[in-house]
Formats: sequence, C-alpha cells, structure tokens
Amino acid sequence: MPLPSPQPLIRTLTLRLLFAAFFLCAVLAGVHYLPDYLDLELMFSRDTLLFGCLFVLFLGLLQIRMSQAAVLRWWRQVGVDAKGKQTKKTAPKVDPLKKQRHDQRMLLHLLTLLQREGRLMDFLGEDLSAYDDAQIGMAVRSIQENCKAAVEKKLHPKAVMDAEEGREVIVDVGFDPNAVKLVGNVAGEPPFTGILRHRGWRAAGVDVPALSDKDDPLVIAPAEVEIQ
Repeated sequence: MPLPSPQPLIRTLTLRLLFAAFFLCAVLAGVHYLPDYLDLELMFSRDTLLFGCLFVLFLGLLQIRMSQAAVLRWWRQVGVDAKGKQTKKTAPKVDPLKKQRHDQRMLLHLLTLLQREGRLMDFLGEDLSAYDDAQIGMAVRSIQENCKAAVEKKLHPKAVMDAEEGREVIVDVGFDPNAVKLVGNVAGEPPFTGILRHRGWRAAGVDVPALSDKDDPLVIAPAEVEIQ
C-alpha cells in the first residue's frame, strides 16, 4: 500500500507556524502603536520593537524550514521501513526439507570428489589385514596422489605457518586464535616462543563445483552395475 503524500501535513504545519509568527508580530506592532493612543511612554524604543518584530518573523521562517525538512525525513524513513517490511513479507519461503538436503550435499561434496578422483572411500572401507605392507604401500601411493591433486585443484591449500615443523617460532601479539592453536604450558601474554608441531592448513581458494541435483543427497558414490 503506497504511503500518502506528506504535502498536506507540511502545508498545515507551515500555515500554523506562519500564523504564530504573524500573531507575535501583530503583538509587537500593537506595543509599537498603542502608546500613541493612550498617551503612554514606551519602555523600549521604536527601533528596538521593529527589530524584535523582524527577528520574530525570521525565527518563524527558520522554524518553518526546519519543520518541513523534519517531516520529509520522517516520511522517507517511514517509506523505507514500509518497503523493507513489504519485501520481508513477500520473500519466498525456504523449503526446510530442501535446505536440509542442500546442507547435507554440501557436507559430503568434498568426500564425493575424493572418492571420484582417488577412490578414498574404497580405501577406507577396505580390510587391510589380508595385505602385506608392500601391497598397502603401492595402493596408498596411488590414492594419495589422486586425492592430493583433487584437493589442490579445488582448495589450493597452503600452510598457515611457513616454518619447518620442529623449529622454534614466535607467536606475535594480535595472532589469530583460529589459525594458531597454543598448546602446552600457556601463561602470560603474547608474544610467545614455542616449537612448531604442526604447520596447519589454510584454503587459499575454494573452487566448489556445481552441486548435482540428486534425489538422495547422502549418496557419496553410486553403485556401478555392468550389464552383460
């Protein structure tokens, strides 16, 4: 529903302020001329009264302009709030089931990629007790290379700290606790000096492929059946 125009309100407010200003000017004019008819002596000079009349008129005009600006600001703000409420009311509803399926798909998407590129789930689900170390080593090498290539292509991982693990490092003031985890005997305030036990990983970029519109988002990799 569109808002009514603010012009009627501004017009009414302007007329009332003008009436008040002219009324005060009339009072001052009466004070100016009344002593002539009643043979009274003026307490103020006529110039002072004239200046007061002009000053009151100036204040009245200034108040009119300020009131008009205030009304326009209020009207614009009300219009913005009304538009925001209308937009909020007409926003499309999110299907809870669809959102849940999307969140599930996002959670398993990287695992699906690692299965497709490196057969990671096949390796994790394999019983390795039937194989010797040499056979496991050969299988792991291929899986590691393929999964590494897939992760580097999609996430571009980099170390949080470039120092070599096992070396002494300094954690300066203002460090990010999400990127640097302090362990051991932590006391006092930074800077801290310690031994780097793990360099950490940070994704330099996230190249998320398009999500497939699957009926079951929990399927990591479909079963394959060859028809003879």
